Formats: sequence, C-alpha cells, structure tokens
Amino acid sequence: MKTFRIFLLLVLASLAFSAQFKIVKDVYEDSGSITAQQYGYKDHNGDFVAILKVKTDIEGLAFKSMTLDKSEYMGNGLYHVYMQPGSRMLEFMKTDFIPIKHLFPRQLESNKVYIIEVAGAGEEKKIEDITINILGEPENSIITFDGEEKGKITSFKTSVGKHELKVTKDGFQTYTKTIEVSADKTLFNFKLEKVEDAVIVIDSNPSGAMVYIDGVKIDKTPISSFYPAGTYKIKLTSDNYEDIDETIVIKSPETKKTYQLTDIRATLTINTHEKARVYLNGEQLTNYKNIKLPPQQCVVKVEMNKAKTLEERFILKKKENKTIDLFPQISTGTIQIAVIPTDAEIELSEDGGEKYTNTGAKSFSNVPVGTYKLKVSKKGFKTHTADIRLTADAIEKKSIKLEEGADVGGDYILVEGGSTGDFYIGKTEVTQAQWKAVMGNNPSNFKGDNNPVEQVNWYDAVEFCNKLSEMEGLQKCYSGSGDNTSCNFKASGYRLPTEAEWEFAAKGGNQSRGYTYSGSNNVGDVAWYSSNSGSKTQPVATNRANELGIHDMSGNVWEWCWDWYTEGKYRVVRGGSWFLSVSLCGVASRYDFNPGLRNLSIGFRVARTN
Repeated sequence: MKTFRIFLLLVLASLAFSAQFKIVKDVYEDSGSITAQQYGYKDHNGDFVAILKVKTDIEGLAFKSMTLDKSEYMGNGLYHVYMQPGSRMLEFMKTDFIPIKHLFPRQLESNKVYIIEVAGAGEEKKIEDITINILGEPENSIITFDGEEKGKITSFKTSVGKHELKVTKDGFQTYTKTIEVSADKTLFNFKLEKVEDAVIVIDSNPSGAMVYIDGVKIDKTPISSFYPAGTYKIKLTSDNYEDIDETIVIKSPETKKTYQLTDIRATLTINTHEKARVYLNGEQLTNYKNIKLPPQQCVVKVEMNKAKTLEERFILKKKENKTIDLFPQISTGTIQIAVIPTDAEIELSEDGGEKYTNTGAKSFSNVPVGTYKLKVSKKGFKTHTADIRLTADAIEKKSIKLEEGADVGGDYILVEGGSTGDFYIGKTEVTQAQWKAVMGNNPSNFKGDNNPVEQVNWYDAVEFCNKLSEMEGLQKCYSGSGDNTSCNFKASGYRLPTEAEWEFAAKGGNQSRGYTYSGSNNVGDVAWYSSNSGSKTQPVATNRANELGIHDMSGNVWEWCWDWYTEGKYRVVRGGSWFLSVSLCGVASRYDFNPGLRNLSIGFRVARTN
C-alpha cells in the first residue's frame, strides 16, 4: 500500500509539471484560400482529402487520428494536417505536454481548407496575426503572398515569421523576396523595374508552326515582332510534328531562335499486284510506296479483277516504318492453241488488259480466268477470231487453220435485235490502209494508214463494198449504177448500213445505256470533234468504244448511210466529224449531202447481213 501511494504521488507530480494544450479558436473554414490548389493531396482511393491548417506557438507538434493521411510543418508556426473527408477528431501530442483528443464542431469536407488555432494552456491570449503594409512602385501592382494572390491589396494581416512575397505588373520585371514579419517589422517596400521590349525572331524547320508564349497564341513561324524582355514558356505546334514545350529567355535588343521540329509521321508501303486497286480508309491510292501518314487507325483494302478482295486493319504508330503484303489470289487455267500455217501469229486479249502472244502453236498456262478474244493472223491469209471463256483449272484447246486470201475487211461487231434483224457492222470506220488494199489508191487529205479514209463520195463507198465482196468471194449486195443503184440486203457481201441500222448500233443495240453520244455522255471520251481533234482526222479506235465495242460512231468523219435523206436528192450522213461542234456528234443527229460530194470530213463504215 505504501508503494502504491508513492507511485501515485510521482504521477501527480509529473502531471503538475506537464504542459497542457489549449484550443484558442476551434475549426473554421478558410474560404477563398488557394491552399487546396497548391497543396491538394489525394488518398489511396484517388479522392482529395481535407486540409486542416494548425496555427500554434508550440514547436514540435505531432498529430494522431484514425483518418489522418499525413502532416507537414510549413514554417512560421503553421502545420498542414491532411485528413479524410468526414473527419471529426484529432489528437495533439508533444513531449512534456498532456495529449489531448479534440472533437471538431463540424465534419471536414473533401478538398476544402480549415483552420484551428492551438496554444499552451499557460497562454491567455489568442494567437493574433500582425497587420503588414506593402508599398512600392508602380501603384496598382498585383501582390501574391505565400502563394495566395491578394490582388492590389497592400495592407493585410499575417503571422509572425518568414513569408514569400511576389509583386507583378504588365510591362515590369517580377519582384520576389522572402520577408520576415515581426512586431517591429511590418512595412515592406518594392520597386519594379520597367521591361523594355525586345525584337524576337522565331522560326522553325519546317516553317509554319504555331507559336504560343505563356499560353498566348502569337503567329505561325517565321515570326519577327516585339515582345517584353523576360523569361517565358514557349510552345510550338504543327500538324504531323511533335509539340515543343520549353522556356525561352527574351533579352534586349534582339533574341533569335530556330526550333527543329520532329516529324512524327509514319511511313507505309503496300506490296501488291501491279494491276490491283488499293484503298486506304476508303480513298483510292495511286502510290503505294513510302506513303507519309500521321499516326492513325488504318484499313487497307486491295481489289483486283477475278480475285477475292483482301483487307487488313492496323494502328499506325508515330515514326513507324511499316510494310504490308497483300497479293490477291487469282484463279487460272490453260489455253492451248494449234495453228496452220505453223508460223501464224497468235494473240489472246481480255478486256481487263491481260494479253498473250506467240508465233506458232502455244500452250498458255497460268492464264487468269475470264473471256478472251483469240486472233490468229498471217500475211496472205484471212484473220481468224474467236471468243474463249476460261474457267478455274480448265484446259481450253483450239485448232485453227487459216484460209488463204486477203484480210482487208477489218473487224466486225454482231448487232442483235435490229428492226430488220441481226447484222454485222464495222468495228471502225474504213481506214486508209483498208481502202488501199481494195481500191489501190488513197484519196485522203489527212494521210495515215489507221486514219479513216475521206474524200470519198457515196458512189465510191458503194464501189468499195462491191470490190471487197468480190475479193472475199461473197455475193455482191449492189447492182445498177449512179442514183439507180439498188441493194440486195439478203446478199452475203458488204454494203453500207441503213440509217436505222447505223443509229441502233451507235446507241449500243440491246446493251444501250441511253448515252447522248455513242458510248458516253461525255463527248470527249468517245469523239474527235472541233474542240479536241487538232483540226484533222485521228487514228480510228483511239477513243473509248460504245456498249457493243464499236468505235468512232460519234465524231472523226461523217459516215455515209444507204438511205436517201429526201426523195432522190441527198443521201444521209451520220455521226458528226472532226470539223464540227459537239452539237452534231449525238447518236440522234442526222445530216445530208449530195451523194457525189467528196469532202475531207466524210468517210464511211461497212455492214453485212450475215
């Protein structure tokens, strides 16, 4: 019992000599403070905590709470205590002080700042702030005190101790200084130095980058201007290049700087077949090699006749050098051609552009599937043509024996469904080479074997048809002479087309798409006329064919038809010519000439009934 009494006396004695905490002013919100912006702190959940400012004259304070995240001493008797939102209690501790658990009058809220003033129990006075005055030149400068902007206020209260003072004004150098406030030191003076404008010359490589100084948009490089001397944040931005963010020191009288921009574009190469069509994000490409592109999501599509469309999707990263291979797989077969004479020329061609040739018999392997035009020819023999349809993995065989004779009639197109039945018509206008082979001369003004014959009248054209029929052993269509010429349309030989046949063929026959001109609504695609002919005829079949594969039924030369335009006076011509305007090139346009007229804008093409 005696021992316990001694222990109790020692505890009481210790308490008697221990200091105690006193809450001078309980927790209140520090509204308008920017402390949360400067010192905001997030907990482990990513949420902003509350900041409790503890103002005290006690050094070496410590804090304890279930909701305490951290605390730090800011100097000048100020502590920052970071606590979870909803906190209501904090324990204050210090050596030789009796710890105190204090319950707040309010809950603390997230990202808000509060103040509590604490002193030792022996102190009877409240912790008071001291009023200080900040005066200087120029007037109306902006005061920032301990990171908190005071604006143009020059007199306010603060605590004793060290503080950070900053004074700014446009056109002047910034003033910064650490000041120490005490009971006998409350007046502080400043004087800002005027900033002289300097010449700035800013450029970039490449030029055209937008320049920002301290967040203010200036202009695109190159720039030459005046700007106040000082230290600034400068930013340059340009499409396809990395942004530049750094500090620039502008000094009088002149500051020059050139920035090297870093290209962030990627390089894309697409390897594929030469005849493939390549699309990038829906746009068709004409160049597939070393394409410069900004970083982006890409969809590359490759299409090719007779092959399945291929597609690849990928993300193109900045500065990446990427190559992709997209080769569509084409189905193929074999075409075998045997010929007599054995040195005849073989030509296989397809609308898609595929072409194969050989002299003598040939087995063409790995030929893409499709429909091919076969042409077998040799001088002194009649040319043989045929269509071959090739399917996947098939072998198509043809044995061709050419007939002896002249091959001057040209190529013919079968026109099905005309008002008088099926008929053949020349694929082109009769050329000068064809005319010479039959008639032995060339009356044309504009010389050229592949140009249409002109300077021939209607009677000359009839005579050509009869002679060509005789040369090929066919029954002549024409009999009589002059204006009394009659035509046997059932004969096997060559003749002029009727006007109805000509127009039906020019419009595309049963495959007509209703074009204004023969094969297009765009006259320049299919016709040689006054605006594009160069004031002369042009080689046949150099413009696009119509729906049936027939060339030059609009433009180049007028074409004689069999029919009379009026009773026994003029014969019909159709199609317009190189000499005339577009208005006479339409498939429905018709005109008439005296059948005896020879003119450098009039020619013809031939037809056959069977």
